[in-house]
Amino acid sequence: MFNWNKKESPLKALAGLGGGVGRGRSGSNGSTDPSDYPFDSSYYQLFNSSWPGSTPDLPVSHGPTTFTVPADNQGAVRVIGMGAGSGGSTTGKGGYFDVIIPVQTGDKFKVIVGQGGATTSSSGSGGNGCGGGVGVDQNDSGAGGGGTAFFYANPDATSDATMFPKGVAIAGGGGGGNVGNDSCVGPTSPDPIGGFTGLFRYGNLDPNGGEPGQVGGVGGRMRHANGQFQGPATARGSGGQMHGDGYSGDYGGGNGGGAGGGGGGGSNGTLSVGEGSPSGRGWGYGNNNAGGAGRGGDYPMKGGNGLTFNGVDLGGGGGGSHGAANAGGGWGGGGGAYYDKSGGSGGSGIWGWLEGSTATLNPWSPGNGIPVNGGSAGSVCGAPYNGGEGGGQPGYVVVMW
Repeated sequence: MFNWNKKESPLKALAGLGGGVGRGRSGSNGSTDPSDYPFDSSYYQLFNSSWPGSTPDLPVSHGPTTFTVPADNQGAVRVIGMGAGSGGSTTGKGGYFDVIIPVQTGDKFKVIVGQGGATTSSSGSGGNGCGGGVGVDQNDSGAGGGGTAFFYANPDATSDATMFPKGVAIAGGGGGGNVGNDSCVGPTSPDPIGGFTGLFRYGNLDPNGGEPGQVGGVGGRMRHANGQFQGPATARGSGGQMHGDGYSGDYGGGNGGGAGGGGGGGSNGTLSVGEGSPSGRGWGYGNNNAGGAGRGGDYPMKGGNGLTFNGVDLGGGGGGSHGAANAGGGWGGGGGAYYDKSGGSGGSGIWGWLEGSTATLNPWSPGNGIPVNGGSAGSVCGAPYNGGEGGGQPGYVVVMW
């Protein structure tokens, strides 16, 4: 679970380029320079076990998915988190966040590592995460990747206003189908939540594919055979609505869940809607997905579940179709599409960074391509080279101080 490592003579390397900047949170003496982190070659913690999609693991008493700020912190932590890739024949990559968050000794943060979507044909589940990916269809292949998240989780984190200004970072999972839809490759936008104006970054918008998760934790819309998006986008806290896709009869797919809500999956009969928060179960092929916070959609093509922590909606489940189009989870799940098209990626956002520092949302990069003090996230902290890549690769989170 944890990978600890020491190296000699660390060198400073530039990090935090691109993806947007903004005014951060003051009140810390921590360094604003990402190339200072880690201050010692042993001052890091790697989380690379995928979130189990289990509501009982949400409390901070669950040690393997909780980061506790150590006494030797420097007043802030630098956090890199990679969303998971989708599975199937043509897949999308997760994006990653890179942010410096002011902290105090003993602070608790939850760590949700996105799981890759199943790569099998006609069986398999979507990836668990901060917004689960949609599952595999009954006669096709491909499943959405789960979102990855790192967020403030002290006892007072029970509302947007008491959580987001103290640190929330979410990287969307990839979507796929006939085209791979990567997370964090589109434009950035301000995203004010809880009194802190954060940053949002869109995923790829394929001309024939589902809409990626949207600013404000809104779920992406499903795209019909005629090229039009279906229905209104899914509000934060609501489940994704299903729609006919133009194939025939009641065949259809669904919109991504708003943060906290479940996605709409595939259908050959009953067109329904994913559950809203806090249960947030996805829907597909006539019934709800199995319960569990951020659980990926089960086979056949159930929409992914949303994730809510202490009443705060954070992850939306991905939507799907009755075919190959599969969407990822994230800060707003991606929307599905006509059966032979592609699902959207999950949305990504960051809040609560240290004032004067640069917070970024970035397209996929190999672990050894992300610079940190002394080398790369891979060489210094053990971040996997292919973490978050397409082909169902899971994400990871590295915390440095």
